[in-house]
Amino acid sequence: MSNAFMALAYAGSNIVTSPHLFGNTFAFFQFTLAEFGVEVRFVDTDDLSAIENAIDENTCAFFCEVLTNPHLEIADLANISPILKKHNVPMVVDTTVIPWCGFDAKKFGVDIEVVSTTKYISGGATSLGGAIVDYGSFDWSKHPRLKKVTPQAPFSVFMFKIKREIARNFGANMDPDTAFFQSLGLETLTLRYEKMSKNAYELAKFLETLPQIMKVSYTQLDSSPYKKLSDEMFKDHPGAMLTFDLKDQATCFAFMDKLQLIKRATNLFDNNSLIIHPASTIYGTFTAEMRKVIGIEDTLIRMSVGLEELEDIKADILQALQ
Repeated sequence: MSNAFMALAYAGSNIVTSPHLFGNTFAFFQFTLAEFGVEVRFVDTDDLSAIENAIDENTCAFFCEVLTNPHLEIADLANISPILKKHNVPMVVDTTVIPWCGFDAKKFGVDIEVVSTTKYISGGATSLGGAIVDYGSFDWSKHPRLKKVTPQAPFSVFMFKIKREIARNFGANMDPDTAFFQSLGLETLTLRYEKMSKNAYELAKFLETLPQIMKVSYTQLDSSPYKKLSDEMFKDHPGAMLTFDLKDQATCFAFMDKLQLIKRATNLFDNNSLIIHPASTIYGTFTAEMRKVIGIEDTLIRMSVGLEELEDIKADILQALQ
């Protein structure tokens, strides 16, 4: 994330994005980049006119998450893309929660993809890593910052900037052991992803039947306002992350304390099922007012559904609720 935006942003530029972002992404935009003179313009990404109205000649990028973490909202990328092309703004999307085998980013107009390979790619939480993918679909001669690089670049201007300057100067690199583990993870990515997604969907339907649970969010559910977009973009496999709400924070903590199979951990898409309370972990350093802006309630629980037998996962949740 930081490498991608160190290449794109500059003092006086702005980024158009949603306030519904992963905690550290929000903090990176709102605090870190702001101190270098980069403005962040938060808009409702469901509102196409709001996106267009926020863009001006200093907009260096539009950014969103393909499926917001943990809000589970989907931006209509296919209809956002023409607006960005009209104004010569690159679309940068974090696709960590839906891997390449589940989402064809280029088809929906994504120019730059940023991915935490720690998640699905690593295959069982073996290693930490990140990746940037440039689809070659943006004309960098029209970008306020990178147009100066265009004459020098023997290949993609954006990747030239990343490789020859940003990554080199900031020191981002992947060590050989990590590259090995993540290459192994790629070999089983599709199998793991499809099994986790199937488990997540079946579990989400089950959770909707439980009276102790106030609300369940998973985009494949008929109750999700994003089901139509989810079906169009992700087909039958919209990922292994779901959320649900209990009646209050104390109930959330008591529930998680009683779990035996499902582990409390802030990672996503391990082979094991993982669970956290976002308000006190990912957003634990944010004020109550900031959490309200970002849309994080104290009643929310996020779950990453793993590869265990579905009946075992259900049984663990039932005994913890009781």
